[in-house]
Amino acid sequence: MIAVAKRGFSLIEVMTVMVLSGLVAGVIVNIIIGAWRSQLVQEAISKAQGEARFVVNTISTEAHQSSSVINSLVSGPNTYVSNASSVVLRLDSINSNGDIITGIDYLIFRQNPNDLKITERVVVADPASARVAWPGSLTLSGATAALEIHYFDSAGNELEPLARASPFKVYAAPVAGDLTPTSRMVITSTITKTAQLQSFSRNFEQTVSLRNKQ
Repeated sequence: MIAVAKRGFSLIEVMTVMVLSGLVAGVIVNIIIGAWRSQLVQEAISKAQGEARFVVNTISTEAHQSSSVINSLVSGPNTYVSNASSVVLRLDSINSNGDIITGIDYLIFRQNPNDLKITERVVVADPASARVAWPGSLTLSGATAALEIHYFDSAGNELEPLARASPFKVYAAPVAGDLTPTSRMVITSTITKTAQLQSFSRNFEQTVSLRNKQ
């Protein structure tokens, strides 16, 4: 019986296989990294959209229950005003069951003047109201790019808050800055999130009527 010699791999063949394996591995790693980066971007966009929706829905829910928009409110050392990026809502007080009781509560939604990235809800409640137990200040978003509020009366006329009133325009009654006739608001929140050294902004807008307008 004739023995057959077994031939091993040459050095060139081994190096070729290693190079090709390295190239394939590099392609696979790049695909994985690309997919990971894309996922981070999509998550940032999704979070921005979801947060904008949450801010607007939170404001809209309370505005829907409110009786009026207040031009300004003084509470202790603080003064809150309704303008293009802040609204002071007047609501009837409630008990722990959510039933209306005697008393007046105020909810303020605004960009924090000390940090405009923060959209917050501030509660000024009657001592007998269940809202006293709510946090005095609650951050709705810490990534706000803009909070825009437009006010309209029952006839559909837009009301000009002082922050948007032009000094060169003659206003008919009600005077500029008086937002108490508000019966409807258009609220827009724009949120910016960062991923992969890029910023992504998304906004959400909603129209809400003051159901209990007085």
